Amino acid sequence: MMRNYLFILITCLTIHNLDAQSYSSRSGTISFYSDAPMEKIEAHNKQLNCRLNTSTGDMNFAVLIKAFQFQKQLMHQHFNDDYLESKIYPKATFQGQIMNINKFDLSKDGNYPVTVSGTLNLHGVSKRIMEKGTLRVIGGNIAASSKFPISLSDYDVKIPIILKDKIAKTVLVEINVELKPE
Repeated sequence: MMRNYLFILITCLTIHNLDAQSYSSRSGTISFYSDAPMEKIEAHNKQLNCRLNTSTGDMNFAVLIKAFQFQKQLMHQHFNDDYLESKIYPKATFQGQIMNINKFDLSKDGNYPVTVSGTLNLHGVSKRIMEKGTLRVIGGNIAASSKFPISLSDYDVKIPIILKDKIAKTVLVEINVELKPE
């Protein structure tokens, strides 16, 4: 009798693992690009956490602000001290949902265009956003990617008047993350 229960438990756990619904990653890349007339600014961050539930479409991100890397150390310092104030606001987060997740069979390899809606919290300001992205399924793993603009003024990021020509009012954010079943 006990052997039958053990067999049923192992079978259920195996089936659950084959049909994984939670995916996560502690690495990936989030980049931003500012194209202003006087100077182009680009930074990359490989320290992000992401979690996706494929049955509900829930998707969450957390990114450490200090982990953004710039070509110039002075840009890194100004970014953290003056603009995003990383000592006060150490991370950016996104909590949302893939709106059209039920349209796709993510058990099959392929590229799936998605719409993500949720709340982006940056510099202490939370704002609802809706953006397009892509889920790419390869061999049971999911790669998520998206490119979208954000306006610095929407997140109360102040640019000194003396630097207004060096920093664009809108930056392009690009996210690429490889998710594995949990």
